[in-house]
Amino acid sequence: MTSTDRVTLGKRSNTREVSASAVAMLDERGTVVAWTQAAEHLLGYSAGDVVGRSGALVLPSSEETPTISAFIEQCRAQSDWSGTITVRHRDGRMLGINHRISMLWGQDGTFR
Repeated sequence: MTSTDRVTLGKRSNTREVSASAVAMLDERGTVVAWTQAAEHLLGYSAGDVVGRSGALVLPSSEETPTISAFIEQCRAQSDWSGTITVRHRDGRMLGINHRISMLWGQDGTFR
């Protein structure tokens, strides 16, 4: 490119918005134990709304996982999984989102 070339830049995107991942952590009983601001923006629930409550609040039942305990069992069986899952927004809308499940294991080798 020479000094006389013109360059037109498009609208700059918010890098934080593009790269932020919504993270929710559930314990072995399906209770939400962590909730990020990105999760809040995606689903409309603040951490205070969901932490300490059942993940069933945002994870509607399905044929594959009719209960939150069935969802947790599926997570254990597929300890490293990604795909599309339906979640419930605070306003009641159902959203299909890309989802990744990663299990956290304690130093003693048990699921956390």
